[in-house]
Amino acid sequence: FDTVRYWEIPAHGALLLAERPPIEIAENFVDGTHAVFFDDLVDFEGKVAHYLAHPDECAAIGRAGHVHLKAHHTGSARARTLLRETSDHILRPMGA
Repeated sequence: FDTVRYWEIPAHGALLLAERPPIEIAENFVDGTHAVFFDDLVDFEGKVAHYLAHPDECAAIGRAGHVHLKAHHTGSARARTLLRETSDHILRPMGA
C-alpha cells in the first residue's frame, strides 16, 4: 500500500485516488483534503464520477496533496522529523 506511485501522483500535483490504506502512515494525506480514498469498487466508481463532474474540486485536492507531500514526505522533511523525534533522546544525559 505504501508504493512509489502513492507518492508520485501528489508529487506531480495530481489527485491521488487510492484504496484506503490499511496501514498507518505518519502524516498521511487526509481524505477529501489532500487525496481521495475509496473502500470498495462501488465507492471507487462513485468517487470517479463525482470528481469527473467537479474538475475544480479535483484540482484543488491535487494541489493540496502536493503541498502536504512537500511539507511532510520529501527526504528533507522526513529527515527533519527523524532529527526532531530523536533529539530528546540524543541530548538527554544518561540516567536523566
